[in-house]
Amino acid sequence: MDNQQNSYMILHRNTRSENWNAEAIMRAIKEDSYFAKNEEIRRKAWDVIGGRLAFSVGEEPDSVKLTLDYIGNRELLYAYERVSLICHRADEPFFAQQAETVLDAARHGCVVVSAFISKKEREIKGMLIKESLPIIEVMDNGFAPQYHPYGDAYDACMAGRMVQISPWTFCPQSECKLTREICLVMNELVRVISKAPDNWWKRE
Repeated sequence: MDNQQNSYMILHRNTRSENWNAEAIMRAIKEDSYFAKNEEIRRKAWDVIGGRLAFSVGEEPDSVKLTLDYIGNRELLYAYERVSLICHRADEPFFAQQAETVLDAARHGCVVVSAFISKKEREIKGMLIKESLPIIEVMDNGFAPQYHPYGDAYDACMAGRMVQISPWTFCPQSECKLTREICLVMNELVRVISKAPDNWWKRE
């Protein structure tokens, strides 16, 4: 294992991004049709999310900042071209088109950003890994103290083709439920990182 590969296995904690902030979290919930209907369920959603998000407290009053942890090739986070992968149910009839467009973009140098929540997203992830294409994976849990990727993700990280990033604190798997609000926040982070709309792949 050379020094560069060693660096890909270093877990970086408490990093910050100006674009990952409270406004982004609020946007994730407020723009969802289910949570937009009722203030009480939005408040409950905030409670769930607030108990999971990673943040740091600075020296100045009210200087609480959201943070991100990541492992893998950090250069992918700063790639010039990044595209999002979010599969919506309404687009299921066009899945083949979405998959091919995403793969084609990755083949031509774009880094694909996704939380890989849905079955369709995970299917495309398998295609990306099979072709050794670059991926930024938004995680659904924080990283344990001795965390390292496993399986195909380990190989991809070691080869510099993947970075895994998390906005969450770690919790035991038995206590971490993948709720609607958690998924919404993960997809919002996908948008923040990729700077791409969900429907960018719908070419005429």
